[in-house]
Amino acid sequence: MTFMGASNWRGAGDGANSDKSSPAHGALLTPAQVGRRYQVATSTVIGWIKSRKIGAIQIGGTKKPRYRISEESLERFEKLRNIL
Repeated sequence: MTFMGASNWRGAGDGANSDKSSPAHGALLTPAQVGRRYQVATSTVIGWIKSRKIGAIQIGGTKKPRYRISEESLERFEKLRNIL
């Protein structure tokens, strides 16, 4: 697992566990789960990750990276965007 810190941490993933509807607090979510939460396409969430709007960790290789997003990252995203 690569943490997206200085070079890999994105300022905000793929659906291996995408059928879990309500992850526990502190769990890592896939871009598909975040997309369902905000009713946007998975590609939109990946765009947010790449543009550093949402923090994420990269868990795959560089050819086809997979991302996971923490609840804390989503809370920061929501506060910045005033999403309830």
